[in-house]
Amino acid sequence: MKSDTAITWNWFRVNVPTIAAIAGAVLFMNTWMNKQESRLDDMERYRETRSKLTDNNFATINARMEPLANIPYRVAQTETAIQATNQRLDRLAETIVNSLDLIRKDVNGLSTRVEVLSNKIDAITPSRQSMLEQRPQAPP
Repeated sequence: MKSDTAITWNWFRVNVPTIAAIAGAVLFMNTWMNKQESRLDDMERYRETRSKLTDNNFATINARMEPLANIPYRVAQTETAIQATNQRLDRLAETIVNSLDLIRKDVNGLSTRVEVLSNKIDAITPSRQSMLEQRPQAPP
């Protein structure tokens, strides 16, 4: 008995195990390619989903930051207002110092006048001075 597994076609000689190996390789390659294609499709769907989520997140962030767009202008205006307030306070401090100097001069002038008038009164009424000296003082 001859165990030749060769099939003969009229122009091509094919071995059955070779045909099975080639068919298995083709089946494997087809399965592998389908799996790769499926993975690529999954990755593309994930990319689209993430892209939409990222776009939504950026839209939310931009919407929240919209009120902050004029911050540089507001800060500049605040700094200008603070400088103007500081200038007014400096002028007020100078005015107060000048007023206190004038009050001090006026009080000094008044105290001098009071002393002069007091001396004149004492000179006119010497008996009053002796009464003040004789008044008993409160015990300490």
